[in-house]
Amino acid sequence: MQNVFFELSVLCVTVATGAIAFCVMTAISAEPEERKGLAEQPAIFLGLRPAFVLFAPASRRILAWLPAWGRWIQGSLTAAGFGHVIRPDEYMSLRFVLATFLFLAGMPFGFWLHAVLVLLGLGFPDLWVMGAIQERHAKIRRSMPYVVDLLALCTMAGLEFGSAIDRILQKVGGGPLKEELQLTRRDMALGRSLSGSLQEMARRIRMAEMTSFVAILCQGLDLGAGVAHVLAAQAEKMRLERMEKAERSGAQAQQKILLPLLLLMVPAFACLVFIPLLVSQAKVYLAGVGEM
Repeated sequence: MQNVFFELSVLCVTVATGAIAFCVMTAISAEPEERKGLAEQPAIFLGLRPAFVLFAPASRRILAWLPAWGRWIQGSLTAAGFGHVIRPDEYMSLRFVLATFLFLAGMPFGFWLHAVLVLLGLGFPDLWVMGAIQERHAKIRRSMPYVVDLLALCTMAGLEFGSAIDRILQKVGGGPLKEELQLTRRDMALGRSLSGSLQEMARRIRMAEMTSFVAILCQGLDLGAGVAHVLAAQAEKMRLERMEKAERSGAQAQQKILLPLLLLMVPAFACLVFIPLLVSQAKVYLAGVGEM
């Protein structure tokens, strides 16, 4: 019986590995035009995309039954920066593909481990998207004070807000905040109001700091306050918040480094104190033995 389980496990792992290798080779051998369109997609989508066709009808049907879930998936993908290259039905298909691979790989094992593997395959895309959103938010937080400072300087120098964004886009490097500003400038060029474009950017990003900044800026515009003064006040506020955050991070770093420091210093201190003592005692003992 044990040999049968071993052979079955080897067979399942081989089938799963072969399926993954087939998907990867199919993606690599795609036409140059197709690869160009998929260049911005994550590696996991590029490797498993050929298998999506097996689950695409079921994914579209589920999203048709649950449109709110589809909107939530689209918003999460947009916040992670993949909304323009990954569709919600492809995201659902990724769930089913991973669950199927892990289902095949876990067939020889017990029921509970089998169930855990399937649930892991269904839930891994959500964990991956949440990690991508957090990473993107961290990049935007680092860029916001500098960008808002530049916007304040440009508007105080007399530039209109749209022209100030154009000037900022020429100065700042790549990053998610620059991409969002480009989309905002495009919306303004298409005729959407400044407040509407900024609010749409905040909805795409889904970050508390950006939502608060946009709300204050739009409120100032509605009340007739100058954009330059609102941006200058927000830039000063962000500088203070960044300084406070740096101080908190420094205090937390001291606490976090305390345990590794103790674990490394206590053995070294013990060696520094006790080894010379042991050496001296050994010398005394050997001298006594020599005299005898």
